[in-house]
Amino acid sequence: MPNGEFSQLDLADSIACAVRVDGGLRCWGSLYSDEFVVPTGRFVQVSAGAESATVGSGHACAIDEAGALHCWGANRYGQATVPPD
Repeated sequence: MPNGEFSQLDLADSIACAVRVDGGLRCWGSLYSDEFVVPTGRFVQVSAGAESATVGSGHACAIDEAGALHCWGANRYGQATVPPD
């Protein structure tokens, strides 16, 4: 677990992601995917995703200060693809 102060935390099967008080993102756990690169910027909310038979695991999404959605990680079923407006 990273050091620091956080304003929001979300847990999923084998990963955890949190929003730092400065708006930065941190994720940790069993991140077996090279695709799991956390975006930079200032964020207000994060979801670590959840494993299921249809969606898989190893992905996350976050909302930045401007309200834009960012998703990253495993995308075998399109779970890390940001939906159109």
